[in-house]
Amino acid sequence: MRLIITILLIFTFSLSKAQSSNTVPRTEEYVLVIAYEKALGNLNMNFSLDFGQDLPPSMTADMVKNENKKLERFKSIVDVLNYMNQKGWVFVNTYQMKSHSGLYYHYLLKKTITN
Repeated sequence: MRLIITILLIFTFSLSKAQSSNTVPRTEEYVLVIAYEKALGNLNMNFSLDFGQDLPPSMTADMVKNENKKLERFKSIVDVLNYMNQKGWVFVNTYQMKSHSGLYYHYLLKKTITN
């Protein structure tokens, strides 16, 4: 009996449509700044931006271009956070994750959307 109910619930949920994110007006955008070591024990860090959707690489690169249209070079996560703050992003939360290749530091930022 439980199996039948479970199958019916799964079937029902698979047929229902999720609300489209385009129909609900958004008030904030979020970005996840991920910092990770270039090599184990190396103090130099790599940084990436995750906007939570598939953006063309050129759009992500445009976020970190200076007034000369050259990619910004960051020395530390503080440089990245200060730069993003100048662009209107506000710090929300941070956490770290460990994997077989090293530590990953995650910094969640948000920006208010003005219409």
